[in-house]
Formats: sequence, C-alpha cells, structure tokens
Amino acid sequence: RSLDEYSFELAIILGNLLDNAIEAARQTEEQALRFQMEEDKGMLFIHVVNKYCGELRIKEGRLLSTKSDGKNHGMGLKNVRDIVEKNHGVLDIRYDNGIFEVDVILYLQSLC
Repeated sequence: RSLDEYSFELAIILGNLLDNAIEAARQTEEQALRFQMEEDKGMLFIHVVNKYCGELRIKEGRLLSTKSDGKNHGMGLKNVRDIVEKNHGVLDIRYDNGIFEVDVILYLQSLC
C-alpha cells in the first residue's frame, strides 16, 4: 500500500468524523466538541466527542443522516466503518444523553 492511499483513507476518516461532529455541535446550545489523535506503539488513536440535540435516526443498527437531504448524505460513518474494517482496526460509537463519542484505533503497520 502506498503512503498516498493511507493518507487518502485517513483524510476520509478525519473529514467525516469532524464534519459530522461540527454539524451536530452547531445545533446545540453549548456547541461542544473535543478531538484527540495520537500515535503510540504503532497504533493510531482517534477520539471525537461532541454534543448533539434531538433524536438520532437508526435503521437496522446503523445511524442515518439527520440532514434534510438524506439522499446525498449519510455515507460518512459507513465510509469510516468500511475503511476501519478493511484495515482490521476498531471503531466504537457511543451516544447517550446528548453526547456522541467515536473512538477509532488503526494499526499503522497494516496501513503502510
């Protein structure tokens, strides 16, 4: 695998997670968002936490877009999940009481 492919996949992960978090946080009163990314012992850890308001839409265990134009949105987390699974990583998504958290672990040796 090339460094370009790795960079492209990482950009998809970060772009989708941050875009979703910013969009959701903007709709809340506190507009809170936290992002952390670090590498340790060949593993890349990504942690995103944001506030959200309203009800999340879930179908068959998958989160659906809450954007009004659902046909052209809603692929972000699926793309993240696909890339993480392809690279034998870990994706953990939790949401409760207006707080949405995503943790991603990627094993860098499998990416390079």
